[in-house]
Amino acid sequence: MAHTPLKFSGPKADGSMGVYTTDEIRKWIIDKLGLTEGQAKARGGTISSVINDFSDGKGKATSGPSKAGGPTHTSLYHGNPVYHASAGKTGARVGITIFYVNTQGSDGKIIGIGSHIDSTHYEVEWHVSDWHVGAQLTLA
Repeated sequence: MAHTPLKFSGPKADGSMGVYTTDEIRKWIIDKLGLTEGQAKARGGTISSVINDFSDGKGKATSGPSKAGGPTHTSLYHGNPVYHASAGKTGARVGITIFYVNTQGSDGKIIGIGSHIDSTHYEVEWHVSDWHVGAQLTLA
């Protein structure tokens, strides 16, 4: 285990606050990426795998800093270590990678979503506005 098992919580589609189920996290990721039904189906298994790694504490710490055509990426977000979980084949928009932090207790926050370009380079398809990364990042 790389970190404490995590849950994902926040405002839900019905307006309530609470802990998301695996299906709700999957839908949240699909919505953030703006995937069509076919794209979501093609990447569905990999999305489930990264959610399981996030929930089970199996994500890996990122290392940095590094540069890849954008601002410097560091391994911290608001003073918290950044972790990532990846699944699927290498290639932009084929598999899936989530980047996240454990900001309080066991409640994780996903701060970025992307995919492996190769073993150390990632395409960043979505990220929170205050995580200063470019369209690509490199982990050392």
